Amino acid sequence: MASISERVHIRWGEDASSEPTHTLVLTSLRHQFIDIRIFKATEKDEPYLPNEGSPMSRLEWAFSGTTESNTVEPPSDLNEGYHHSVWRHVIDSKVPFDETPPVDEGDIYPQRDSNISYEYGAMVNPATNEMTDYQEVWRDLDCLSLDTDGMKSCSVLTTENTEHKIRGIIIRVGQYCQALLKVGDEINVERWHYTPRRPESPYSDPFQDDDSQDSTFVGRSGDWTRQLKLGSRFLPCVVTFQDENNSVGDKITRGDFEWTIVEKEEWD
Repeated sequence: MASISERVHIRWGEDASSEPTHTLVLTSLRHQFIDIRIFKATEKDEPYLPNEGSPMSRLEWAFSGTTESNTVEPPSDLNEGYHHSVWRHVIDSKVPFDETPPVDEGDIYPQRDSNISYEYGAMVNPATNEMTDYQEVWRDLDCLSLDTDGMKSCSVLTTENTEHKIRGIIIRVGQYCQALLKVGDEINVERWHYTPRRPESPYSDPFQDDDSQDSTFVGRSGDWTRQLKLGSRFLPCVVTFQDENNSVGDKITRGDFEWTIVEKEEWD
């Protein structure tokens, strides 16, 4: 099932639990994911999230790839739904293009009658660049429908040019969209959020202009607001906001790159 998850806190090894970032993970119905982690502001004049392309120092980590989970029999004192998950990074802000990112994996313990899950595992600690045991707490967010029919949806676009060391992905799940584009060592990320509103309000056509993109987008039944932007590249997130005329396999040129729609799903 597609999901939207925000991290509540993390604990590395024997360190105390903390949450130094705004971390959001989107996972599509076909198990493609994007995980963007932005350091929280530490100065009074810093924005809640950077939204004008800089500073890159606010980016802790951004990565995307595929995930798979295997349900296993939990110990007798744990809830049903306990499973082991593996996240294979295809794009990683910390790993050069020609290198294979390390696999991270963890055991997920959903909490009974709650949207909270505990995760225990091992992955590279961004502060030390060493594989380290960790404990995380995640909160699942409800996925909203963008249409009056109540159907929920997700879309995924990708771009790749190995000769020029380019890889990118855009994933929208319900009311959230995140994008990650890596060009050589250059990183670009975005996060957008949708808020429903009156259906009779005016809306924008995502194809009415090519390379321009403001920090708001007025759709048929709600408004999209860009919450985060780091990097100077154009990322065509708007293609996923109203994509009823798009099909899997369609190629869309926006900015400097050709993007391919690789996933488009609906469910109730």
